[in-house]
This record gives sequence, C-alpha cells and structure tokens, in this order.
Amino acid sequence: MNKNALLILFSVLVSFKAYAQFTLSGRIRGAQQEPLSGALLSVLQTQKQTLSNNDGSYRISNLKAGTATIACRSIGYRDTLITVSLSANTTLDIRMEASPYLSREIVVSATRSPSASGYAQNTLNKEEIQLLNTGQDLPYMLQLLPSAVITSDAGNGIGYTGVRIRGSDASRINVSVNGIPLNDAESQLVYWVNMPDFASSAENIQVQRGAGTSVNGAGAFGGSINVLTQSLTDTAYVQSVNGMGSFNTRRHNLSFGTGKINQHFSLEGRLSKTSSDGYIDRASADLKSFYVSTAYEDAKNTLRLNVFSGKEITYQSWYGTPESRVNGDLPAMLEYSIRNGLTDEETSALINSGRTYNFYTYDDQVDNYQQDHYQLLYSRHLVKSWSMNIALHATRGAGFYEEYKKNQSLENYSISAVTLNDSIITSSDLIRRRWLENWFWGTTWSLQGNPTSDLEIIWGGAANRYMGDHFGEVIWARFASDSEIRQRYYDNTATKYDLNTYAKLQWKAGNKTTAFTDLQLRKVDYAFAGPDQNGFIAPQNISLLFFNPKAGFSYKASSSMNLYGSVAVAQREPNRNDYTESSSSSRPKPERMIDYEAGIQWSSQKAKINANLYYMDYYDQLVLNGKINDVGSYTRVNIDRSYRTGIELETAVQLGKKASLQANATLSDNRIARLEEFSDDYDADFNPLPQRVDSYRNTPIAFSPSFTSALLVQWRPLKGTELNFIVRHVGRQFLDNTGNSERTIPAYTVSDIRLGYAPAAKWCKSIRFDVMVNNIFSTLYSSNGYTYGYYYDRARIQEDLFYPQATANFIGQMTLRF
Repeated sequence: MNKNALLILFSVLVSFKAYAQFTLSGRIRGAQQEPLSGALLSVLQTQKQTLSNNDGSYRISNLKAGTATIACRSIGYRDTLITVSLSANTTLDIRMEASPYLSREIVVSATRSPSASGYAQNTLNKEEIQLLNTGQDLPYMLQLLPSAVITSDAGNGIGYTGVRIRGSDASRINVSVNGIPLNDAESQLVYWVNMPDFASSAENIQVQRGAGTSVNGAGAFGGSINVLTQSLTDTAYVQSVNGMGSFNTRRHNLSFGTGKINQHFSLEGRLSKTSSDGYIDRASADLKSFYVSTAYEDAKNTLRLNVFSGKEITYQSWYGTPESRVNGDLPAMLEYSIRNGLTDEETSALINSGRTYNFYTYDDQVDNYQQDHYQLLYSRHLVKSWSMNIALHATRGAGFYEEYKKNQSLENYSISAVTLNDSIITSSDLIRRRWLENWFWGTTWSLQGNPTSDLEIIWGGAANRYMGDHFGEVIWARFASDSEIRQRYYDNTATKYDLNTYAKLQWKAGNKTTAFTDLQLRKVDYAFAGPDQNGFIAPQNISLLFFNPKAGFSYKASSSMNLYGSVAVAQREPNRNDYTESSSSSRPKPERMIDYEAGIQWSSQKAKINANLYYMDYYDQLVLNGKINDVGSYTRVNIDRSYRTGIELETAVQLGKKASLQANATLSDNRIARLEEFSDDYDADFNPLPQRVDSYRNTPIAFSPSFTSALLVQWRPLKGTELNFIVRHVGRQFLDNTGNSERTIPAYTVSDIRLGYAPAAKWCKSIRFDVMVNNIFSTLYSSNGYTYGYYYDRARIQEDLFYPQATANFIGQMTLRF
C-alpha cells in the first residue's frame, strides 16, 4: 500500500469518526437507588432532550463524536451536570441527590396530575408562557392548547377575557393558584381582569381537560387550570419590561429578586401597569397589579408568604355588536333601531361606528374592582418519604360597576313618585352602582408519602368560607324625589361554606402498569336571600353533599409508548342566580357528569404524538331555555341527558437543528338529547301572550365547535433570534342550543407572528426585544356572542349580537435583566 493510499485511508477513518453518530443511554436513580421517572435530560451542545421512563431508563440517539454536557433535572433533586466523551455507543447511569430544599411543585402536587396519568393534561413552563406574554390577559397564554377557545370583550385581549375548554365556559372550569381556589364562590366565574399581568408571576400552568383529579373548590366539568407562582431564584436580579402597541396599549413591568440570603431567606416582587384603549369603541382598560413573595427554606421546611393584588377600571363593552352592524347591513340596522327603541343619537352611533360599535356612551360606564390575595404556605418533610403541606389564605374583593339607565321605574329603586306641574312622575333616568364586597378565606392541606416503593398515598382537603355583600346605589336621578345620594335599593348578604376531603392512591402493578384511585367527599352549605313561591324575599339555606370517585391506569407498552385510561365522576352546585331568581319549587338540581378518557402517547428523540379519546356524559346539565319560572325570572333549567365526545390529537416535531413544529386538533360531537325552547309572545299591540314552546332533539350544545386546531412553527435562523408563526382555527359555534344555523358564530382562522431577538450584552445579564403581530391577515371574525328571540304579531324576531376581534395589530416590548 503506497503513501497516498495510506493517507486516503487515514482521512476516511478520521472523517468517519468525526461524523459518526452514537447513542447515550442508561438509568437515572435517586440517592436510595429509586428509579426517577420523568426526569428531563438535555444535551447542552444541541437541542436534544428526552424524559426518563417509569423505570428511570433513558436513551438519546444521533449524538456526534466528541464531548457532550448532559443536564439532568427532576423535581425534588439537585440539578446535575455531567460531561461525557463520546467515541462509541455509551452507557451512563446517573445518580441524583435530593435537594436540601423542598420543591415548589410539592405544594400543589396533591391537586395536579402527573405526566403519566389517566387524564388529558398539558403543562406550560415559564419559557412557553413568556413566548405569548406580551401584556394580554392570562387566557391568551392558553390559546395554543387543545380544545381551548379564547374570547375578549374589548377585542384585543386586554380587559375582560375568557377561555372555554371543550366548549365549557369559565363557570365550569376549576381554577386555582398554588392549589387555592380562585373561582368566585357564588357565580363560579373567574375574572382574569382582576389579576392583570399575573402570567408574569407564573412558574408554570397545568391545564387538565375533563374532570381531572380532585381539586379544591367547585368541581371541574370542562377542565381545571392550576397556576403555580414563580420559584424564588438563587441569585439576585432586577428586571424591567416595557412595551407599547396598537390601540394606545402600554405595558410596564418591574420585578426583582434578592436571591438566597444566608442560604435560607429570599424575597421577590413585581409591579405592573397595563393600559389600552381597546379595539371596540371606548373599551379602555387601566390595569394595575403587584406581587410579593418571601420565603424561608431549610432542609425540611419551607414557609412562604405570597401577597398579590389587582386593580382594574375598564369601560364596559359587555353589550355586544348587533349582527346588522357587524355585516354593515343598513336596512337591518334601521329595523334593529326601531325594534329596540333607539333614539336618533343612538341610531346615528350605530350606523356610523363600524364593527367597533359600543352601545354604551355614558362617560363613567365603567367596572371598578380591586381584589387582594394573601397566601401563607408551609411544607415540611416528615419521616422518610413523607411530607405535609398546609396553606392559609384570604381573598378580599370590593368594587362596583356604574350604569346610566333610561326611564327606570322609581318604585324599583325605593324612590317615591314625584309631583311636578300637577303631574305624577313615576319613572326617571338615573345612574346606579351595583356593588360587591366579599371575603373568601380558609385552609387547604395535604399529606403525601410512599409507604412502599410501589405505593403513593395522598390525603388532603380544604375548609373555606365565603361572605359576600351585594348592594345597589342610586348616585343620581333626574327626578330624585326624597331620595338621598347613594340611595340603596337592594342590600343582601350571602354566605357559603365549602368543605372537602379526598384520598388518592397510586400503585405500580409490575414494571409497566400504574393504577390509581381518587375519592373525594365535598359538602356545600349556602345561605342567601331569595324569593319564596309568593315572590317575597326571605332567608334561605341550601345544603349539598357530593361524592366524586375517580379511577384509572397507565401502561408503559414500550420505551416510547404509553397507554392510559380513566373514569371520573364530577358534581357541582348551581350558581347564585340559579338560586336567588327561583323559589324552592323551581330551584334547579346540581349537575352531574361521568367522564371517560383513554389515550396513547408516543415519543422519539425528534417527535411525539398524543391522542386522547373522551366521552363526557352529563346528567341534569343546566342550560337556558327561555322559560319564565314561578317568580317571573328566566333561569337555567336541568335537562335530562347531554354529552360531549371527541378526539384530541397533539404532535411535536423537531425540524433539523433550528426549527420545530407543534400542532393539535380536536374533533368533537356535543349534543343535547331533548330540549324545549320557550319564547315570549306578543300581539300587534305588544300585549303579552302565553309563551310559545318549540321542541328539539339531538341538538348541538352552544359554544362547542366541532373542530378546533392550533399550529406553532418556531425557527431560530441566527443565534439569539427566534421567529414564531402561530395559526389558530375555531369551527362554527352555535349561539344557543337549538341548532339553528342562523344563530351561529362563523368559523375563523387567525394567524399571528412573533419575532424575538436577544443579543449578547456585557453591561447587563440579558436584553431581549420582542414584536408580536396579531391577526396578520386582518381576518374579520368574532370570538363570542349571544342571542335572544321572541314572537311579535306571529313573526319570529331574533337578535344576534357578537364581540368582533381586532384586525392586524401589534405590540413591541423590551426586557432588561440585571
């Protein structure tokens, strides 16, 4: 063999070694040799990541020859860095040390679902939250999750916003912060406007779809949202976020952290202000908030105090935009004006405003509310693998919404009739404020441990009390008679006790199967002022007892495939209006649901696919059907049977070194077996007639699109640069439960784009610029709406109103960290 041949052979061998790809595999164990499942392994020189399996095993393929640094993270253990030299397939077992401090996730693990469970769930980490956090309310952080539909009254995601999960509205979604209930105890709603910029203080957010695990507070019918506030950092920092955008939007955020002081103490805080004129006319928002958290930690104890508050003043955009105005149909607008008694000035505003029309014009037609939260969280490691958590909490809310009302009956406001120029005046234009002042306080607790290596036990519960004062004031009237300023025309107090206890057991039946059961007992006592059969207001009491069992399994079919299934019972009480606007005879029953879930999860080094099947079988679901009850109110009624069923698909794919793709889609069928619709009926002189009744069978459930999907494409063309392309599609939604094709929100597809740039900086820890352009193609669409109808002179009159969303708009921001 000559010299040239030897050189060629040597070059080939060197090239082969340089370009060869190897596999790194092994097991991850704790200090007691226990296998650690769900540990995150990352190769720092690349973007390769994987999670350890139930037996602690892991495998990372297609690694190039040379030195690789492996980062390993697992809840409750120290982060571990290991450097390994690769010249062949390598086996590397990793031993992780328990953290000397309690993990923050332990505090809420009792009400959360592990990644390998029988429930459909997604957890957003801090980086994923920051991707979408440009000042919009927290529901917008959830817009890319399966079966989620977001809404905004003001049209641009700042102010009154909401989220539906599998078609269920906010009153059927259980929300908690650090395991503490957030839903209003009476309305069962969550008003995210009372917690502006709270996403900036979130470490992660878990969304469980369906009944999920046992939670504190009202049962989850569509899903649950659990927010974990941010972890305290080990090093000191100061961070500033400043942004501006369309509709005169401004965002300012200043946060700080002291890091660990004397290895035990730490303090963090945030101060935020967000303001916007809104897309809808006058739909302005002035939002302020703060967050402070301080903690003491040692090897066995964590004591943490969180105080956060939100103050909002928003101009009301609740009324909606008539369909004729959305479509620009002038003849229909004029007909709408005549039907609804609009003045010449109001008709002119309707015709000339465009799709951003807002019915309200009074200067102070605002919602003004403040909510303060106090949380004291204590966790302690007990003997061996046992730990306990206890939390004390209190929430104080106070505020009002102000309205200008025309031609109101003075008698309804406890104001005497006025005699003027020998005429008796019994009605007047006036301005009123409707107040709510409330306290919600209590405790939550849990005890959890592993008596054996194959068994985990969690026992927990909560005891909470709510007290709400509801009252209304007249602050001005054109004809005020002998009334005083702030004349109260109603005043009542409601109290509610909510007690629950639950027990959860999870055990490993062999190396591949994990089974669990979850049993909850919940007691609700509600005292309020409501009407009796004669229409007289009197104190009333409701006492309910719920038993909610759940069970399921997870089966590790292979190192890359997991199967799971579960069945869960959920029950929940009616809301305040259901009780206070009905008598004991017409009062609705609680709702009940049996939720069946089954799914498959498959993953490789570069891709993952999840598929989840669900069937949610409802008994006595509460819906509006237009019927006037025995006290003259339109309230929700129980329907015998209804269901939601569908398939949720998710995928994530790594597209080379610089790009990735995430996508999901939900196909569903949501039906009511039988429904009666009651409609008011009037003759040609507008005299009331008996209500008309129309019967329907097998109709779609309102606000439940049969198809939704989301797509996120991420591309990092240069170091420090990131481009994100987002597409969301929501299918047609019916505005009521009749299935009438003329009462719908049309399907829509919306695309957004975000550009992020983080250049290297020596004078600060980091600097980042972000620009988010929403609805880049200016799609004309509405995300929400409502409908009502009646018969007049034997003709059907139907009014559909919508909440139009903003056309192309942007917000840009700069984040500085020192």
